[in-house]
Formats: sequence, structure tokens, C-alpha cells
Amino acid sequence: MTSVLNLNYSVKSDLGVSKYVAPYIQSGINVLRGMYNYVPSWGSIKSKVHLCPITKTDQLSNLLKPYIQQERIHQVIKAIRESFSSKQIHQIQEIQSVAGGRGTSKILKFRMGNKEYVIRLTDDSRPHFFIDPSSEIKRMKIADSLKVTPELIYANDKEGVLIMEFIENQRLTIDSLEDPGLHQALAQNLKKLHEGPTLSEDTNVFRDMEKTAKGGVPENLPGLAHEVMETVSPLEALLQPYFRSVPSHKELNSNNVLYDGNQFYFIDWETAANCDPFVDLAILSNFYVFNPKQEEIFLSEYFSGPPTDKQKAQLYLMKQVCLCFYAFKFLRRATLQGKVELSPEQIKTLPNYRDFILDVFNGSSKTYTVEDFKRFAYIYLNEAAKNIQSSQFKESIQILKE
Repeated sequence: MTSVLNLNYSVKSDLGVSKYVAPYIQSGINVLRGMYNYVPSWGSIKSKVHLCPITKTDQLSNLLKPYIQQERIHQVIKAIRESFSSKQIHQIQEIQSVAGGRGTSKILKFRMGNKEYVIRLTDDSRPHFFIDPSSEIKRMKIADSLKVTPELIYANDKEGVLIMEFIENQRLTIDSLEDPGLHQALAQNLKKLHEGPTLSEDTNVFRDMEKTAKGGVPENLPGLAHEVMETVSPLEALLQPYFRSVPSHKELNSNNVLYDGNQFYFIDWETAANCDPFVDLAILSNFYVFNPKQEEIFLSEYFSGPPTDKQKAQLYLMKQVCLCFYAFKFLRRATLQGKVELSPEQIKTLPNYRDFILDVFNGSSKTYTVEDFKRFAYIYLNEAAKNIQSSQFKESIQILKE
């Protein structure tokens, strides 16, 4: 074995130090010589040191390099080190990129022992209509305290780094939604949020919808969008007397709601703010409630008793507002690429709204094209247009006027 230390020299002659300093240096060398003689292989000690935190840092760095930029690797490693013990960190053998949702964040997943976690990196280049990472993380901490989001392990609002418990989502189907317990659990989670601490920003869904419509190129909007908007916008005056302000998620579509088989979790708090509670109720209903029986269960659990006719009317009208709002989210992107119009033949091939939500949208992590956005917008607009023509729409307006 080649020695990694040369301990066979005279302190005074080889190092050329004075007689006053020499005894101290010689004492240190004697200690090292003793360690060297006691341990059969200094090289093995060197190898063990190589496997300790410095080497694990290199290993984590190599695992992260395929997914994130170099300047963010240090932030992620720091987050992992501050969240877990060295023993736990040594169990990390693989890091994967998760094609989660259609948001603006980078999502990575790793396993330690029998638990999985996600690292979320907020994107500095996120669109202007999202709140800043610092505000989002503050909202997530509130949600974490209410137990309505996956456990938050680490959050650095300045660097935009989060580590959360990973939830293996179970995609819900029309058959599984027949379980009344699911709608009760959804309502319970939402009620916890709405009864929680007030958030810093107050919002109005009608202003949000108008802002979203103007976010693309308004001249490229299809005629159907203008028609639905003209009917939906006046509902603000009718609903205004009933508005309340509660802490709200505002984006509880089925890609921001996870279900692990026992419990629901809300994720992605980028647009969370104070808002009327019927916005969250309407969005959840548009994605999870598909018949009167399910609605009765959902609302009865939320209101701790049977819903009144006025509450049902508020929900039905707000559902149309939110359908229109979601259509404009897709149109905002599509209109940037040109005029959005589908031919009558293309419109005939579109699936009905419920089938689209359950078979295409729910739990999807696909990257969609501009043509997809056009189709999706029409599906939402068609559903809203159909409901606007219904007797229930007219009856709901009459109930709130009384």
C-alpha cells in the first residue's frame, strides 16, 4: 500500500523549525503516527470519509443535474440536508422528474425508505398573473397547518424551494364518485380551508375572469366566448349581495386535488386569496359533482345541514361563471397564436363535458398543444351555453331576486 502520509522525518532537521516550536509539532506527528499504526489501512479510512456528506453531496448533485440548472442544485441540496438526517439522505438512490400538472414549477420526486417526497422549485419566469413564490409559500404554510395539503417538510420562500410528502393520486371515475363519502370528504376539506386564517389579498372572480379574457388577444376570441360572457357578466350584480370573503384556493380543479384512497389534499396555491366561498364550491362541483344526489351530499356536508334554495341557486349560477372563467384560461393561450374558431364539424366531434373531465382532464399530466386548448375552451363554453338555456338557470335567477 502506498502511504498517504510521510511520518518518517525529524522535526528539527526536515522542517527547519526552532527548538521552541519543534516539541509541539513533534507531538502532533506522534499522534498521527499512532493513528496510522493502529489502523490497518489508512486508505480504508479515507474511503469511508469519501462516502460521508461530501461524497453524498456529489452524488445528489449528479442525480439533480439532468433536471435543474447548476445554480439551483445547491439550493435543493441545502433543503434536503436541513430536512433529513445523514442516515436518511444516504437512502436516496434516485431522483425523478414528475410531469405534474400544467403549472409553472419543476417537480422532482425521490424515495427514502418506504416514503416518497417531492421537491418543488418555483419558476422565476412564471407568468405575471401568478403571485410571487414568497406569497405562495406563505399560503401553503397556512394550508399545511390546516392539514388540507400534503405535509410540508421544507419551505424557503426566498429561494422558492419546497419539499412535501408525495401523494400517490387515485384517479376518480364516474363509478367511484358514487361513493357518498368522497363528496363528504371534499366538503370537509374545503370547510377547513374556508374557516382558516384570512389571507392577505382580496379578489373577485368576475375581475379575475375579465383579466384572464384580456390576457390573450381579445380580437381572436370566438363568437361563442363573447355570447357566454355577455350572459354571465351581469350575474355579478345579482350575486353581489350574497358575497362573503373567506380564504380560498380558487383553482380546485381535479389536477390540484389529490386523493390517496382515504383523504383529499389540495395542492398548488399560486392563486389562493380571499374570495367568495361559492367560487371554490362551484369549481369543485364542476369537476366532481355530476348529479343532484351528489350535490345534496356535498352541500349538506359543507353547510352542516340541507342547503337552502338560495344556496343552491348561488352555486348553479357561480358554476356557469367558473366554466366561463376556465374557458378563458385556455383561450388566453390559444388566442396568442391566432383566431380561435372551430368549424361545425369540429364542434360535433367534441366529447360532452362530464366525459371530458373524467376521461381526459382529471389527473392528466400531458403537455397540450394550442389545438387542444381550442377544443378544451369550446367544451367549457358549450357546457356553460347549454346550462344558460336551462330552466334551472332562469329559476336560480328568480330565486335570488326574491
